[in-house]
Amino acid sequence: MRSRMTKQPNAQLLAFLRITALLVEHHSALLVELKVSFFDDVNKKLDGLQKASDNHGERLESLEESAKTLDQRLAKVEDTCETLWVANEKLKAKLSGMESRNRHCNVRLIGLEEGIEDLGYTQGLQVTSKGPQTIRKAEGESVTLGCSYKPSPRDTGELDIEWSVISPDTTQKDQMLVSYTSGTKYFFGNHAFEKELSFAAGDPSMGDASLSIALLSPAHTATYQCKVKKAPGVDMHKMSLVVMAKPSVPKCWVEGGELIGNPVSLHCKSAKGSTPLKYTWRRERAGSIADGAAQNSVTGELKISNHSESFAGIYLCEANNAVGVESCTLNLKANKPPNRAAVIVGTIVGSLLLIFIFLVFVVLLYWKLSSRRRYEKEFSNDIREDAPPPDSRPVSRHTSQSASQLPQVTYCPVDGTEVMSLNEGLSHTPSSTSHGHRPVKHTPAEYNSKYGYAV
Repeated sequence: MRSRMTKQPNAQLLAFLRITALLVEHHSALLVELKVSFFDDVNKKLDGLQKASDNHGERLESLEESAKTLDQRLAKVEDTCETLWVANEKLKAKLSGMESRNRHCNVRLIGLEEGIEDLGYTQGLQVTSKGPQTIRKAEGESVTLGCSYKPSPRDTGELDIEWSVISPDTTQKDQMLVSYTSGTKYFFGNHAFEKELSFAAGDPSMGDASLSIALLSPAHTATYQCKVKKAPGVDMHKMSLVVMAKPSVPKCWVEGGELIGNPVSLHCKSAKGSTPLKYTWRRERAGSIADGAAQNSVTGELKISNHSESFAGIYLCEANNAVGVESCTLNLKANKPPNRAAVIVGTIVGSLLLIFIFLVFVVLLYWKLSSRRRYEKEFSNDIREDAPPPDSRPVSRHTSQSASQLPQVTYCPVDGTEVMSLNEGLSHTPSSTSHGHRPVKHTPAEYNSKYGYAV
């Protein structure tokens, strides 16, 4: 054992010494290879860095040129703005001078003393109404278009109030509706429209020239203008009136079968109402609509992609526009889907029952036709005994001769079956029982069972 243990360390030592000798022997060659590969990699990286640096330098030069160009343009813009500012100051000075001269001219025209413009009355007559520029009203309602005004002490002329409809076509004249001059009211245009117009105040000269319109209709939709004049002051006020139809009571319905697990759509639609109409779905007494439902306010559709019991309940749909709102309710149920296995079994049983009924019908029809054919065949074989021939009567010789040439037919029973016999005698003797003529002898026919009749 000791000899083995001493041999193993000696072998390992020898291997280590051999490896060391090989490294010493090839030391210089390894160093050369490592140096060459390392410096090659370094040189390649340095070349890449040099190229990137050159590219960055070119970009910086282009950016500097662009910056110089922008500086030049900004300088030009600044010069232009300065020139415009100077021109604007000059225009302001000219405008101020023109306003001053205009005030002096107005004072001289109305016969006031010069210098009165310096008393502090810088503004003339003003319309003080500040209501909305657009008024929306429902059809059938009434509206008051505000036009309050405040005259100025400088305004000494006669009061003149005019209400008109602005024409959308600038090439056409405006339509005069009503005016107030020298304490008298004048109405213009359509007389039917005149009955619906009136001044809101009994005396428009007291600072209120508002116009009232009763029983609105879509024809009243227009842009109205109130113009108040009292020389030298004049002012006006414009407003738009839009007459809309209220939404009708909407109709609510469900599409999709209300089955759990299937998509369901709730629809809401008003037949009447001015656009834009907005539809809103909400639940009654059950909180908000559960997640997984999407509603379209324009079409009025509430779409449930995967119906469940959490969506069941009473839903309210509101259709509204700027002048009214109407609603309808709908009870959404959550029905369990039918058992598909039972449906399949029922379908198969029903199909088999229909097939069985059809086969019974075919069998009955075949049996009926077979019975009919068998009856017709038996009826054709059933030869019955006819009644005895009628008594002969005297005929002429020619007729008796021709009749005697015809074959005579009689019937007689053969084997329990009535058969027919033929007699082709060409001469007949008178029978003693009939007009003194003697009976004719006939040869009986034999029954043939092969053919089923007498031969």
